[in-house]
Amino acid sequence: MTTSELLKEKCSEVLSVLDLDTDTLEREAVRVYLHQQLRQREAELFRVGQKYGVKTADDLENLFKKDRIEEKDGREDYFRLDHLEAEIESIRKALSVL
Repeated sequence: MTTSELLKEKCSEVLSVLDLDTDTLEREAVRVYLHQQLRQREAELFRVGQKYGVKTADDLENLFKKDRIEEKDGREDYFRLDHLEAEIESIRKALSVL
């Protein structure tokens, strides 16, 4: 028996024990996965922002403009923050349609 077949068999057993249909299980699995991804992105956003005392890429950009931080020193983190914010927005949007 292949791994895929074994997994399908185990999922069928779980569905039977919990009296769930496949659609419900898949939807809940995706929801849990997305929440996990959201928490990871938010935690990383917090860690990166904490280095500069900011919460967003815009906040960091304002520190550049006010010459409180050299852009060359925080440029990589600025792009990381921006990317994380975009990912968080996408995940939240995906969660809203579930």
